[in-house]
Amino acid sequence: MKPRLLSILRCPVCKSNLAVQTYRRDETKEILDGVLTCTSCNAWFPIITGVPRMLLGSLQRDLVLAPHTFFLKSYKNLLPARTEEEWRAAVYAKSDRRNLKVKTASSFGYEWNTFLSKTLQDKSEVYRRDFLGWISPITGQFFDGKVVLEAGCGVGRHTYLAAQYNPKELIAIDLSEAVRASYENTKKFPNVHVVQADIYHLPFMNIFDYVFSIGVLHHLPQPEEGFQSLVSHLKPGGTISLWVYGRRHNFFHVYFNETVRLITRKLPYRFLHLLCYVPATGIAITNLLYRALKRFRVTSPLARFMPFKIYADLPFAVKLNDAFDVFATPRSTYWEKEEIEEWFSRTGIFKFNVEEYRKKSLKAYGVRVI
Repeated sequence: MKPRLLSILRCPVCKSNLAVQTYRRDETKEILDGVLTCTSCNAWFPIITGVPRMLLGSLQRDLVLAPHTFFLKSYKNLLPARTEEEWRAAVYAKSDRRNLKVKTASSFGYEWNTFLSKTLQDKSEVYRRDFLGWISPITGQFFDGKVVLEAGCGVGRHTYLAAQYNPKELIAIDLSEAVRASYENTKKFPNVHVVQADIYHLPFMNIFDYVFSIGVLHHLPQPEEGFQSLVSHLKPGGTISLWVYGRRHNFFHVYFNETVRLITRKLPYRFLHLLCYVPATGIAITNLLYRALKRFRVTSPLARFMPFKIYADLPFAVKLNDAFDVFATPRSTYWEKEEIEEWFSRTGIFKFNVEEYRKKSLKAYGVRVI
């Protein structure tokens, strides 16, 4: 955690300032391990391997404290007595396996750290094209000098790209353990901060000039509430961009994939990982056929009818990741254009635009006018 982040972070319980106890730093003076404590309500949040873990209640227990017993063992002599006692209780508490947030974070944590933790620079121009397509008409130049929030960063693929457009501060959040990979992938940027946080209880004030969320809201238990939370953290005049699954032209995903997912999402991750080589290999084969057809003038018109064209320039790891995403994610919702327009309309504070993107998805942006 870069020390300058302390002036941005707030307690997610009461929005008060935080005090920090530092246990370990790196050679650049970043805080690798420590504890943040609210100066008002005494809530506490560990900093683990460079990332502030700003979760509450069962999310803190199941996604932070129980999985990171090494931190407790390493710093038990430095932790405040109350913190050590609560941490030990969390380790032995029964996990709430029915909690959709916990299940979703566990699924994506495994997915991102297994498949894509080190692919940011491979095919980076392809990733840049997709990123700018999802947030358009926002351009890379729009980031310059702005305070930006990325809601749902995964391993930092979009964070890595956005950081190159010179934002004043770029804060990337994710609920899952993918924050560990995201931190490692982006720590070279002095203006980038990675935080493990819950979109419904963000540890910030309304300080953001720009908020973007790509492929996240449709996996939430209450997607519109997540959207409203992001809106509430925008400055007046701030802009928000989002990309979600569309319902139109998506019959296969809505009915076939979702039906199969009722079974596959219950499988052990490692076993499902192996199964996903089958669809990923199928996609790779169709991509080879697509490129072969595209090479010749006579056959190039046929190429546009090939499925999975969007994966043609992407590495196999992305194909495998997306297959796992389809079959492991606990929840996905699909939206009509009019429904997303209603989200913006119900805020009463936006000029906005919603449109179909590549037929099967929706992208939207809005400007907060109040």
